[in-house]
Amino acid sequence: MISRDIIFTKENLSEYMYILRLIWLLTDRKIVSDQLKKGISKNQVIEKLKDTVKKSKLLTHSPESIRKRLAESIFFIIEQRVNECGKLK
Repeated sequence: MISRDIIFTKENLSEYMYILRLIWLLTDRKIVSDQLKKGISKNQVIEKLKDTVKKSKLLTHSPESIRKRLAESIFFIIEQRVNECGKLK
């Protein structure tokens, strides 16, 4: 049986929590709504956030074995938050 759990070091857990808080703030309904009103599409907002995460310390310093799963989980949250907030504009 293959385990799909991600084991965080204390530093990685701290970085992961920091990124989640940052995503939560940057995908606030008002912020996303303002960007959409300026003509920026939801996909552009999502891609900008994904690019920022790709450059983060969490992903650049994580072992290759967990980097993809971390990125996918964070990208999923970004997409859900932006789409959710985009519906409320």
